[in-house]
Amino acid sequence: MSFAIITHFFVGFALIGPALGLTPDRVFDGSSAALLMTAAQGVWGLGLVVGVGLLLIGRLKPADVGWRFHDLGRDVALGALGALLLIVCVLGPAVLAGRLGVGETLATIRGFSPGQRAQILLIGVLAAGTEETVFRGYLQPGLVARLGFPAGLLVGALLFGLYHFPMGLPLGHLASKAVSGVVLGLLRGRDRSLVAPAFAHFLFWQLVGFT
Repeated sequence: MSFAIITHFFVGFALIGPALGLTPDRVFDGSSAALLMTAAQGVWGLGLVVGVGLLLIGRLKPADVGWRFHDLGRDVALGALGALLLIVCVLGPAVLAGRLGVGETLATIRGFSPGQRAQILLIGVLAAGTEETVFRGYLQPGLVARLGFPAGLLVGALLFGLYHFPMGLPLGHLASKAVSGVVLGLLRGRDRSLVAPAFAHFLFWQLVGFT
């Protein structure tokens, strides 16, 4: 079942953009086609992969994949700290290496168009609802059970990085996605609530966007 879910997840996301005629340099431009692509990915991810694949066919309940709300305040606070850690881990190396200036980054964030901001909001919801459910909620516990926590965490993070490969991102960006997977996986831990990594993922997108 895990193989089928990952295959459908990867293939679906890889095909939606090209099917709409979007080249890698246009997938984040906030255009109508880019917004449609993001919405279609949401339908594919949340509706088919999570809704049908995990919950209906897999007969899992939301709580089984980590959607538990027993200590919401703590998890939201932890997620906020996680978002800041993501920013440091993902953007920090580029800033220190001189490839990314702080002023330039802030100007880019302030310069997003209304269409891009709408797309960022959609992607944040999609990342929190779909990616976290599949990678941290479903895959990570299984990998940890088989490989132990450190190895399971790293393999899950690597899969998370590879999942972004069809989007045409440079290798450096793929590596940053894998690093993000480690941070988000640590927030999830062995079997903690999915709220913290999901909120961290959502908040990271809202703060940084397409930087």
